[in-house]
Amino acid sequence: MDRLPGHRDLTPSAHETKNVRWIAPDALQELADRTVAYARGHITDAEFEAAPGIEPVWMQWLANIAAIHISPDDLLRVNQLTR
Repeated sequence: MDRLPGHRDLTPSAHETKNVRWIAPDALQELADRTVAYARGHITDAEFEAAPGIEPVWMQWLANIAAIHISPDDLLRVNQLTR
């Protein structure tokens, strides 16, 4: 697990989370971009499962706090994945 300076170890619930870790802002954007690619149909279900991006339910929140950059159209596409 990568560690960022000044951050403590995480102890997530194994039943409620998967792949939890501290991540640098540029790597977070890369994961968001992967989720957008999945929402656009450029990545298959199997590919996204093997190397996921950000869970779609988190994308709006991360965009709201400006932790990621995503166009309104792509955000709509990602939101459709949760339906």
